Amino acid sequence: MIELKELLKTLVSLLNQDGLKSKQAAFNLCYDDLAQAKEMASWDVIARHVNENTSELLTAQIASNMFQRAKAKKKKQTKKRVISVKETKQVSEKVDKDDHNESENTISDGLLEKYMKVCFNKEMIARNAIENNISIDLIQQWGCANFVQLNNAIGNYIRHK
Repeated sequence: MIELKELLKTLVSLLNQDGLKSKQAAFNLCYDDLAQAKEMASWDVIARHVNENTSELLTAQIASNMFQRAKAKKKKQTKKRVISVKETKQVSEKVDKDDHNESENTISDGLLEKYMKVCFNKEMIARNAIENNISIDLIQQWGCANFVQLNNAIGNYIRHK
């Protein structure tokens, strides 16, 4: 079983970063890990661990509230994805197969796998890097500690091209 410290590692890392918009953003990004941590420990224990490893002053109630907001946001995003998938299927059925294959941007599985390794196994980030011709070597040179930093670095790179 995964230890509580491991589950909270990403949250602690995000809360210690300067560039993070808010504590809520960190909770949103770490929702799945927090859900597992909640099964193992109380909000008091989780808040104490976060307080010991960051400069934050979280209470159990604050942690619980932020978790509930993250849960609601994830649920809302899931609904949007389901609708998007249904709409996508309807549209793709109307499009001729030849036109669909020509317009679809295909990325070879081998290339995607290589990028996934340096993009913290986040397909969206890997595809973004490939579509913007960002080399694997450049991504490695940036030395990002997590997917949030990498996503920010890619965005900055694209904006300042």
